[in-house]
Amino acid sequence: MPIQVPSSAQGAFTGTMQSSTKIELPFPAPAFYVLNGDPKLEELKNIMYFGGFASSVANVKAAAEQWENCPFPIPGFTEKELTQGGKKVPSLLSRALIVSPIGMRQFSTITDKATNNVKRVAPFTKGARPALQVLVYLGYRGEDKAIRPWAPALITAKGYQVNHIQRAFADWKKAIQPFMNDVAPGMPADVTNLFWMHLGTFGQVANFEQHGDSQITPVSAFIPEDIDAKKVENMYVGDGVAEYMASLVAQSQEWRDAYKNITPANASVQADEDVSQLPPEDDIPF
Repeated sequence: MPIQVPSSAQGAFTGTMQSSTKIELPFPAPAFYVLNGDPKLEELKNIMYFGGFASSVANVKAAAEQWENCPFPIPGFTEKELTQGGKKVPSLLSRALIVSPIGMRQFSTITDKATNNVKRVAPFTKGARPALQVLVYLGYRGEDKAIRPWAPALITAKGYQVNHIQRAFADWKKAIQPFMNDVAPGMPADVTNLFWMHLGTFGQVANFEQHGDSQITPVSAFIPEDIDAKKVENMYVGDGVAEYMASLVAQSQEWRDAYKNITPANASVQADEDVSQLPPEDDIPF
């Protein structure tokens, strides 16, 4: 049966997957950062070997308490202590996330060698490290394996994973676009944001990508080999979530547009920025 996306969600996502920086969201959205796998842990055959995503238990729990109908812990996630900044941090881990994208912002980070403080500057600033945050609606599978909406969340990445995150969203959109005429006829192109996708690491063979002396486990989109219109239709988030995601587009506009007019040519470290107030993801080792 063709999908008729609610009018408030039609066109709401146009241009939201462009890039931008600082200014934080006006609602809780726990950050899930890319957790690279470790080739030395092959015997474990788990996320610590294959790579995936992780988030602070405290941040996820706090968000779950503020949103309605958000189970905690999130079904399908594993709880494990990870070392961050020399401290053991209780974290939720998963090789893959089920997400529907709302909008993103891209920027760069510069580390002051004298103080080791990290500050955000414009995307593609020479000598800075690329970074990305994608606002998504997070889903999970219930006991019946059906996908259920959880709440807004952030996917955050730095360095080489930035390209892999962007490519994953582009690959999923490209994969489902040919079926849109059958699944959602007459709908604007941006309604592809309203279909759940799986983002992470997949399969039983780990993929290690070498960069100098370090390795990453690239994340990607899972695209079924037998994808068809029916499978795409089954990934629709539903009218209620579509309308709510559209409202989050409006609420997150300032967040998405931060530093919009700063160009790499005149970008500089913001001297008046209090680095102690930067969000937790800036202190996470990627």
